[in-house]
Amino acid sequence: MRGHQYRITIEALADDAPPARTFTATCHDELLGLLERVGTRAPLTADESAAMLTGLKLLGEVAMNHRREAPFSELHPHLGAFIMALKGKARASRDSDAQPE
Repeated sequence: MRGHQYRITIEALADDAPPARTFTATCHDELLGLLERVGTRAPLTADESAAMLTGLKLLGEVAMNHRREAPFSELHPHLGAFIMALKGKARASRDSDAQPE
């Protein structure tokens, strides 16, 4: 599989939490640069934006790789529509920010 390789670690902040879990994932997008470019999108906080983008990109890769298999075959068109709506809102936000007042 082509793409960018990532090592992802999930670590709970509670003292009595289970040990951290680390796994690898591949994404066609360069996530670190994308996270930097996206920054914070209202009404989300910076952490919420990062969590949503990371989760969505990882889900999107798995859904794309298994798009002909249930349940991903049912999810695939809706996920695509959701991503396009997000991109449209992001584009509209950048365009309105660029307009002189």
